[in-house]
Amino acid sequence: MLSLDPELRTTIRDLVVLTTLLLIFSLVIVSLRGLIDVVFMQWLMTVSEQISTYGIANVWTPYPQLMNVILYGIYTVSGGNIYLFWTVFKSLNIAANSIIMICIYLTATEVYERTMGRWLAIVFIFLFTPAYYTVLVECVYDPIPVALMMFSVYFLIKDKFLLSAGLAGVGGGIKLFPLAVLAVLVKYQYNRREFVNMGKSLLVGSLGLVPLLVLFALNPPIFLSTYAWQMGRPPSETVYGFALWIADVPYSVDLNYYADVAQEFTSYLKVGITPYPEIMLNPVPFQSTSSWVMTAQTMVMLFGALLMVYVFFRIQVNNKKQMLTFTLFFVCAFVILLRQYAPQYLIWIIPLLLLWKPGRISELATIGLVALTTLEYPLSYIIYVNTNSVLFAWVFWITIILRTVVMLTICLKIYVSAPRGSFRIGRLLRSLSISSSVE
Repeated sequence: MLSLDPELRTTIRDLVVLTTLLLIFSLVIVSLRGLIDVVFMQWLMTVSEQISTYGIANVWTPYPQLMNVILYGIYTVSGGNIYLFWTVFKSLNIAANSIIMICIYLTATEVYERTMGRWLAIVFIFLFTPAYYTVLVECVYDPIPVALMMFSVYFLIKDKFLLSAGLAGVGGGIKLFPLAVLAVLVKYQYNRREFVNMGKSLLVGSLGLVPLLVLFALNPPIFLSTYAWQMGRPPSETVYGFALWIADVPYSVDLNYYADVAQEFTSYLKVGITPYPEIMLNPVPFQSTSSWVMTAQTMVMLFGALLMVYVFFRIQVNNKKQMLTFTLFFVCAFVILLRQYAPQYLIWIIPLLLLWKPGRISELATIGLVALTTLEYPLSYIIYVNTNSVLFAWVFWITIILRTVVMLTICLKIYVSAPRGSFRIGRLLRSLSISSSVE
């Protein structure tokens, strides 16, 4: 008779109970939701049909093209049936949410203790934001790259560095933020002077991005259109957008690319843009602007990116707890710098935030961010749209500012308490040259 290790048996039992709880909660939400959002799902079906007809490399979407590969797979499996397409798409999101919860449990058990793993998993299951954007709404796929990121984090703390790097690379091909795990891994190996292993990690991580290079080579203008379109979007749900709104800068967009299938926006108080599918067969040009406001925002983003690079070289990553902490730092900093924000982006941060300082600080910070994001959208935004109330316009912007302040405070707290080394470009170059000479 097969005999399992008691620790493994306990882990399996916990995961069965927690996963069952999450799935029951998800099914309850789905039953309350009722019919699918036909407008968005039909849009997604049309886009997927174009990808199937013209080829993945010949259709751009608002998503990095590895997501287009996933959409092509879902469309093929569903046979073009919208309800089966919805079922597969929704099932992938729920499965990804389950993986995130499992990784929170396993990681917390490894770094802290099993009781903490159970507690954080339960907190995650019943948080509004993951449940709302994974199960209730149709228009997001963020749980999929978050699941890859959290798998990568778990294997990172288990010293499975090449597996961690590979998962981070694949996740980065779907959305960029999972590459934060690869950055932390490289920094850890650099601090330990494991330059050969660092090179292997970079190589394996880059292999996950090879499909993107292939798609770029097949059709560079279409491949770059995703990024040209994103860069041309007006700022939304960020401090950048608030600056334009408060300065009364006229809201103007190129309707050839930024007309929305669901509604028309005439203000910086907006949530997202869903472009018409027919424009996705034509390349999007990079659009320059002479607006001093946009120039100032670009300079802020570049300065912030340089600060992230400085922090990368200055910090010391020497243990598992620091791996978790600095992954949170880089993902959080990345979100702060974005000109466009969507409420589901909070899912990127929540698992890492829960693992940061559990016991009180992590839970309070997470609940605070969830409350602010929920007040921003859907609450104040929907009330503003229905009433055109200036009061709720201000509520919308104030919650965005407060959310940004909370995330900025988290980043500053991490940096101030971080172990730091002296960073000199010359020392870095000498270390790399010595490593290459040893080889």
